[in-house]
Amino acid sequence: MKLMKRSMTLVLSLMFVLLTACGGGTTSGNVSNGDKPNSSDNAESIKWDFAIFVGLTHPMGVLATDFADEVRKKTNGKLDITVRPAGELPYKVDEFVRVTGDNSVQMSDPISFFIAGDLGAGALPNLPYLVENFDQLDETMEVLKPYVEKDLSKFGTKMLYYYPWPPQNLWGKGDLISSLGDMKGTKIRSQSPEQSVFAEGLGGSPVSLVTAEVPAAVQRGMADAVITAALNIEGSKWNDFLDWGYMIGLQTPPSYVIVNQQAYDSLSDDVRAVLDEVSNDYQGKVKQRMQDIEEQSKKHLTDAGMKIVDAPQDEVKEMINQSIPYWTEWAKEKGPDAEEALQKVREKLNK
Repeated sequence: MKLMKRSMTLVLSLMFVLLTACGGGTTSGNVSNGDKPNSSDNAESIKWDFAIFVGLTHPMGVLATDFADEVRKKTNGKLDITVRPAGELPYKVDEFVRVTGDNSVQMSDPISFFIAGDLGAGALPNLPYLVENFDQLDETMEVLKPYVEKDLSKFGTKMLYYYPWPPQNLWGKGDLISSLGDMKGTKIRSQSPEQSVFAEGLGGSPVSLVTAEVPAAVQRGMADAVITAALNIEGSKWNDFLDWGYMIGLQTPPSYVIVNQQAYDSLSDDVRAVLDEVSNDYQGKVKQRMQDIEEQSKKHLTDAGMKIVDAPQDEVKEMINQSIPYWTEWAKEKGPDAEEALQKVREKLNK
């Protein structure tokens, strides 16, 4: 019996030595690059997923990848963010706030249109003709940021930074329209309740479609026009089935790049500081980048044969005046925070 016990002890000791030699010890975190530390001090990397609703080659996909690369570089690999493009994960963009909140992903980039249902005052930039250009969005966000943070905190998320999508315009197939009155009876793809109200105001029928559904819907006659920016027309290759653009400057919506609050809080001080630094940097430099890409996209589309014209200023002014009562009605339905924020934004923008 004693001999058997000594044998078992010897076997267990040998197993422990072999496991240790083969790397069988446990670690407290994930390590990137094939389980090899990629930082100079051999610290284990923290792996995050960053969900976006476009492809990696889309301008916004490139932007997200650049952001992740810069964070990885400046943290020496301690924070390893993987960008997950549309279709890679089983989450729709209108679920991004919630799946980020429950830590299914640690970061996401939803445009304000798609998460309007989860936002209160934070959805203000979606209103027709309230925020018409990049500068007005910056002024609006000076007022709106605390309200956005309050909206997002209800889901266990916070905003790292925002960036502007270019002004949203009308794009369609067939003959170029000469006025918004020509949109009566047409089917217009809508990305938000606010765009649906605008489409109905034109006498059109709003059609709710996710980004991936748009090409087939237009080609099959389920939609005649879309509301979006030139960079998205080019980036998504929608110019293959659309013929014209009518520049109305309907909205300049933000994308809110958000993070799971607990994941953010669990970062070490040095890594969190880098993440904040890169976020603040992108907050400042993306505006000019979006302006440049939008102008380049318009030129590319025109050179490819698409007809792009500006709506007459008197028509735009008329649409602004018609939109003001809806702003008030919208804010009242959203609640006191939205009413307060709308008043402050209108004062800021002198509208």
